[in-house]
Amino acid sequence: MRFVCCHGEAASCREHSTQTLIGWIRVIRSLVDSIPGVGHSSSRRYNRGMETWIRAHGTTVGAILIALALTIGFGFLALDSWLGAFYPERLDPSFARLTGAISRTDVSNSVRGGAASNTSGIIGLVMSAVVLLSAIIIVGLVFLRAWAREAAIVVYGILGLVALAASLGGLAADPPAPSAWTGVLVGLANLSVVGLLLAPASARSYSRRPLNRSLGAV
Repeated sequence: MRFVCCHGEAASCREHSTQTLIGWIRVIRSLVDSIPGVGHSSSRRYNRGMETWIRAHGTTVGAILIALALTIGFGFLALDSWLGAFYPERLDPSFARLTGAISRTDVSNSVRGGAASNTSGIIGLVMSAVVLLSAIIIVGLVFLRAWAREAAIVVYGILGLVALAASLGGLAADPPAPSAWTGVLVGLANLSVVGLLLAPASARSYSRRPLNRSLGAV
């Protein structure tokens, strides 16, 4: 009987300790909820605000990030092409054949290297212009300029179509060009920028100011 009573007292003590701990947790939680910016209601307002911001600007931010990644890739390609133009020994031996610069076999190595370096220089010049134009467009996109959205739709649309067309030709070759799938991914990335900028949320972000407001600002 003595053992049963002690056991009952221990169980009652554990239950009392559990209730006390639960009470303290409730007190601490109420104190935390009362702190501005930390409480549950503030957290819900923050989540709603974040969801609203993502719905309003998510497509725009996505387009800018993809365009920035493409511009960095174009920059590396331009740099590599310029290095190949000034240092022909860096070029792949099959570069001239793949680009169609030299197809004859009775040409000296110096002429072969000169033609390949000239082709690499032309590619570097074109890619440098693309990088400069893309950088200007990205700055305009960041500042929500309507002209930048329109220019990005045209420029990245053309780049995407050209990359896909060139890649499909490489895939159809026998054997397929090793960089053909990379070109397909680049083309799809360019077209994804166009798709994101054509989304209704992006269109609202880049909506032009009313004529009367712009006239009043002048």
